Amino acid sequence: GIGRVAAGSVLLVANMKQPFSDAKGLISYAKANPGKVSFSGVKNVLPYMTAQAFANAAGIKFKHIPAKGDAGAVPMALGGHTNLVASSSLNAVASHLEAGTMTAIVAFSEERLPEIPKTPTAIELGFNVTGSPWTGIAVAKGVPEAIITKLRAELKAVVANPDFVVRATKAKTTVSYLDGPSFEKQWEREFTNFKGVVGK
Repeated sequence: GIGRVAAGSVLLVANMKQPFSDAKGLISYAKANPGKVSFSGVKNVLPYMTAQAFANAAGIKFKHIPAKGDAGAVPMALGGHTNLVASSSLNAVASHLEAGTMTAIVAFSEERLPEIPKTPTAIELGFNVTGSPWTGIAVAKGVPEAIITKLRAELKAVVANPDFVVRATKAKTTVSYLDGPSFEKQWEREFTNFKGVVGK
């Protein structure tokens, strides 16, 4: 891996009518009501896999209700047809969080999102699960180490460039740089978390 350029976060979000309002309450409720907690989303894409990986790590089970992306999943949760939505990004639910019609239960970023600072990450809760839609650069095996080193240095310089950050921000992209080794560790962690939930 050369490095990660940008990253967002999958979120588990609930409407305000649920019998839980935080992750601890969700886990307790799910354990007391096996198979009753549902979430909406597209199967076998990042939000789905992240929600299922979190459930596995927490020792609970979620019932998946298919939906066509955030545009289909968010109304299902708002209308009470599902308990949760596994949202692909903060942007998809921001207006509902601001209006107080939904609450963010857990974020799957590496650190708390500054826009919703009260929402804990799964890592903080003791579960090594992340779900960050990211953009990064990698090269094929066999590329000489000297070239990899140069590419890593060039990428680091690009993402530190104020003009690049401004352009990315205007495009609603959160610059979140990871160097090559750290980026590779993220890949490894996600592979481990998600290999047991794809296709289930």
